[in-house]
Amino acid sequence: MNSTLPSSRFRFRLGAIPAAILLGPLCTLPAAAQQPATDKARQPVHTTDDTEEFRRHDRTDPTIDVPAEWTSWLVPEVGDLRRQWHDAGYTLEAYLTVDSSAHPSGGADAGSTAMRALLDVVLSIDSARAMGYEGGKWVVGVQGITGDNGSGEVGVLQNYSNIDAVEDRLQINRLWYQHSWHEGETLVRIGKIDANSMFAGSVNASHFIHSSMGYSPTILGLPTYPDPAFGAAVEHKLTSALSVSAGLFDGAGRAGVKTGLHGLGSTFERPGDAFMIAQGTYAWQDAETPVGNVSIGAWKHTGNFARFDGGTDDGTSGFYSVIEQRIDVDGRALNTFMQLGTADGDVAPIKNHVGLGLTTSDLFLPQYHDTLGLGVSWGETSSASGAGFTASSETAIELFYGAQLVPGVRIKPDIQYIRNPGGDSSLDDAWVLTLRMTVSL
Repeated sequence: MNSTLPSSRFRFRLGAIPAAILLGPLCTLPAAAQQPATDKARQPVHTTDDTEEFRRHDRTDPTIDVPAEWTSWLVPEVGDLRRQWHDAGYTLEAYLTVDSSAHPSGGADAGSTAMRALLDVVLSIDSARAMGYEGGKWVVGVQGITGDNGSGEVGVLQNYSNIDAVEDRLQINRLWYQHSWHEGETLVRIGKIDANSMFAGSVNASHFIHSSMGYSPTILGLPTYPDPAFGAAVEHKLTSALSVSAGLFDGAGRAGVKTGLHGLGSTFERPGDAFMIAQGTYAWQDAETPVGNVSIGAWKHTGNFARFDGGTDDGTSGFYSVIEQRIDVDGRALNTFMQLGTADGDVAPIKNHVGLGLTTSDLFLPQYHDTLGLGVSWGETSSASGAGFTASSETAIELFYGAQLVPGVRIKPDIQYIRNPGGDSSLDDAWVLTLRMTVSL
C-alpha cells in the first residue's frame, strides 16, 4: 500500500484562494452566530483521542470553533449530511491555515516577505458506531502544503513558523488505526503517525506559531510535520494520574527521505533507520479538574550523524521534559508551560533548550474568544570544533493576540524578536511580523 499522491498535479498557490471565500463571511454572518468558543486548550492533559489530537496537537490553533451543528458556511448544503455522517461514526474535519509574514529588519535577508498555506482534511471513523465493535478508531488525513520557507530567508536555527513550506506537497499525512482496552487504559496506535501528536508536545504551547513551542529542537529526527512516518505507539495508564508511552517509527526522514510522501511499502527501507521514543506523564487535578502535568522523555535515533569535527556518529540520543500548569489569578486562568531538552552537541546544532510561555483567554473581547500569549525559546548552540557558531545561543521571543471573529474563522497577529539568528553574532537581531488566519471549512 502506498500513500503517495501525485504532487506534480498539486498547485495549491495562495493566489488561487478567492478573497470572497476567506473574507466574505466576516461581513455576512449574523451577530447571533458570534458566540465564544469552548477553550479546549485550557485542560493541559495528554489525550490520544483522534479528534482531540487533531485539534490540540496537529492544529495550528486549538481554539478554533466549528460552526454550530456541523454546518459549514462554505458549503451549507452539505451541513446536514456531515452531521449524519458524524452520528454514524464518520467525522470529517477540514482546516485551512494561511500565514503572511514580513521580516523588516535583522537576520540574513532583511526586508523579505513570506506567505504559506496549509490545508488539513481528516476523516476519523469510530468503530463502535460505524462497524459495531468497541475500542477501535481509524484515521486518514490528507494535507496540502504550499508557499515559502520564510525561516530559511531569515536564517534562523528554529523555524519562526510551524507551517513553513520548503516545497509544494499533497500527501496522506495520517493513516493509522488505534485500539483501546479497559475504557482507554491501554491503547495501541499503528500506521502513519505524526509522532509529535503523542510525544513531547505541550497543549498550553499549541497556540504559538514558533516551531520550537511545539517540541524541543534538540529532538533530532522526530517524525512530524511535514514528514510524519509509519510506526507504532503504545500508551498505558498505570494509575489515574500516571501514564507511560513508547513509540517506534521509521527514521529515514533524518537522511532526507520524504516520509510524508511515502507509503507503507517503503517503511524502514534505505537507509533503514529507526526513531525510538519513550515518555512518562504524571498529571494532577483540582476538584476533578485537570490543572497540570509533567512529562519526562528519552529518544534515540539509529541513523548516521555527521559530527561537526568531520567524523560520523552511529546514532544519537537525548532527553526532554514538558511541564504544564494552570494558574488561577483573580478568577482568570493562566495556562503556563516549560520545555527542557538536551542533545549531543557533537552532532546537534542546538545542544540545550529551554522554552517558557503562558496564555490567557477572554481578555479584551470575550465574545470573540480572544487569546493572548507570550513565549520564549532559548537554544544553546553547539560549541564543538567545526560547528561554526559565533554566538552561544539563539533566542526567540513571541507575542501574539488571536480572536475568532466569526465561528470558523480565527485571526492572529504575531510578532517575534529573534536574538542572534542562526547563532551568528554578525547578524543583527531579527524582527518578524506574521498574520495568521485559520478557517474551519
